[in-house]
Amino acid sequence: MSLFRTKSVEQSIDDTDHGQGWVATVISAGAVAGLTPAVIVLRRTRPDLARGFRVPLNPVLPILSALICTSLMLNLSVETWLRLLIWLALGFAVYIAYSRRHARVSTGAMLDPSKPRVVGPPGE
Repeated sequence: MSLFRTKSVEQSIDDTDHGQGWVATVISAGAVAGLTPAVIVLRRTRPDLARGFRVPLNPVLPILSALICTSLMLNLSVETWLRLLIWLALGFAVYIAYSRRHARVSTGAMLDPSKPRVVGPPGE
């Protein structure tokens, strides 16, 4: 039993969706835990960039959210992590299979040198 969920909640979720909800939890919490430190770094290294929003209590709130999401991920069961690894392996297999047939290198398609390539965001 973990700190943040009760046994009855875990059983009810496993009974209804056979564990797929916990895989989504790992992915979502991992994304938040990975991106919130990036907010701190970007705000310090590039303060001149235009911001669409303000982060309240910076850097306390991003650090706190990363710690909470990490603790939620650590409290998930081993079966959830195994499901995640299986789905990641399947996703990589599909990605590699698709890219082998459709990549410009394998198809022989070349870029048109007369057309400019957009490297950065539009407007720069």
